[in-house]
Amino acid sequence: MVATVHYKVGDSVREIGGQDGVITSIRRPMGYMECHIKTTKGSDIIRLKHELTKISNGSRILKLHTTQNPTLPPEVVEELNKPEEEFFSHTPKRKFIAIEDNDVEAFIENSANQNTQKKTKSNMTILFSFISSTMPDEEHKIEHFSPEKLNAILSKFFITITKENGESYEPGSLRGFFQSFQRFLKRKQYPCNIMNDPAFQQTRDALAAKQKVLKSDGKGNVPNKASSLSDREVEQIYDAGQIGTHHPEAIINGLWWYNTTHFGLRGITAHRNMRWGDVILKTDPFGEEYLEYNERATKTRTGPNTANIRQVPPRAWATPAAPDRCPVELFKEYSARRPSHCSGADDPFYIATTTVKEPTPESTWFRAQPIGKRKIGAIMKTMALKSGLQGSKRITNHSARKTMIQKLVSNDVPPTHIVQISGHKNLNSLNAYSSITQEQHRNISKLISYQTPSNQVSTEIAKTQTQVRPAQHTVSSAADLENLTGDDIDKDIKSIFSGNLNNCTITININKTQETTHSISVSQQNK
Repeated sequence: MVATVHYKVGDSVREIGGQDGVITSIRRPMGYMECHIKTTKGSDIIRLKHELTKISNGSRILKLHTTQNPTLPPEVVEELNKPEEEFFSHTPKRKFIAIEDNDVEAFIENSANQNTQKKTKSNMTILFSFISSTMPDEEHKIEHFSPEKLNAILSKFFITITKENGESYEPGSLRGFFQSFQRFLKRKQYPCNIMNDPAFQQTRDALAAKQKVLKSDGKGNVPNKASSLSDREVEQIYDAGQIGTHHPEAIINGLWWYNTTHFGLRGITAHRNMRWGDVILKTDPFGEEYLEYNERATKTRTGPNTANIRQVPPRAWATPAAPDRCPVELFKEYSARRPSHCSGADDPFYIATTTVKEPTPESTWFRAQPIGKRKIGAIMKTMALKSGLQGSKRITNHSARKTMIQKLVSNDVPPTHIVQISGHKNLNSLNAYSSITQEQHRNISKLISYQTPSNQVSTEIAKTQTQVRPAQHTVSSAADLENLTGDDIDKDIKSIFSGNLNNCTITININKTQETTHSISVSQQNK
């Protein structure tokens, strides 16, 4: 057994670097022992207890210490010379909450994603129902099954499973079942991972084969993805008064839109978990106001990694030139109309609007009550319906996020910049959002459909993009040139170079003859 060494002020010690010295003071921050030492070389150092060795031949060092340092008060010396154990015996005990083993499990489950939990529970219920119908005598605790037995059950499940109405599941839904089973088994500490363990190769093969059959039957092509909005459709939403400061509903819609497009929020939970103190109004060095969002745990950034945060805080700058599109002005109006007792940092960001259908500017617009999940989840769809956006597009809350990313991609914003706005952790994730716009698709379709010579095709397509504007005056002699005024020349130049000129070459020829006649010709050639 190793003997415990006690240290006190005045002890001669040798530190790990080989220097000898005398302990001048002792501190115990956070419960560990920290010694301040005056060395023979005159320097002051700090060392932990385990970095020191007590030496007995230290009379010379002790003398050095006592002559260079004033004598400490007796009560201080007595306190510092107390044994280490005595210090801990007088340390107040921390207060810990007493919990049972079941409470630990419940805490872990409650911290998990609620939607994932619901999906896992629903899928496990279907699996248990399958086991009951095919093997009535078997227990439902699959975590007790051997890998061979469980592998056989899961293989049959994926081959035979159908919905209650007899229809087949989508290929992606079967993959969701597979992931739910693995989550459940992992929580039950099952010894095998069904996703990669060789014992479950048959299960994976059965799943892949069933997905292949379903795809050949036309499954998996359901257009259930949310569509992005075109610039024209966004304008239609603004023109319909769905976003603005004129009405409480328009304020909530606008806040949701800006929080999604400027801050990159996704999902209902991220919006509903927002707190009033998460958004702060600031001013940059140029005097321009902007909103800065302090992101909490989101659907993209969950987990225990404290470094998993955005490197650039999401911000939204004011647009004084377009006050009807200004996120800062909308935020200020919302701040001024919120109840004062519901404007604390931890109060909900989205609060309910008044029940009065047409409130006056002087009336109360908002109530001290958080908006429900269902209303937040239907904001984009409601705006689309009230704006008259109809057609085959599937418009959901996710459409706003897709619109933001599509707009940035179309304007050649680098992907490394886009992910700092959208909050994505992986650049490849942007591929799922980037697609050709409807206008681009329409132009490509027309290009493919034309069966005429290429120059006629280019001319026809150019009509949808820009129109050729010939000069209004033709100059064929010096007299004609002298008759032109400065305004005439300006008009001719503006008529040629106004609008968009895409995929064309412009040639200006100025020919001077011996008779001092001038000829100006302008031609446009399609590439």
